[in-house]
Amino acid sequence: MATLACDWKVPTRRSGTCDAPICTRCTTSPAPEKDLCAAHAAAFETWRAARAAAAPVEGVLL
Repeated sequence: MATLACDWKVPTRRSGTCDAPICTRCTTSPAPEKDLCAAHAAAFETWRAARAAAAPVEGVLL
């Protein structure tokens, strides 16, 4: 049974978040008190990978 709602920000929605129903087994929680549906968990991983690739490496001069 879905007891959670997706917290992915969706500016075009009145609530400001996706709000897709999620069960405790199916959620991805990227931060405390934040839950993502499967589609937005994938989008989060894509965002995180892109951010990591763009981050400068400490101690390396280019």
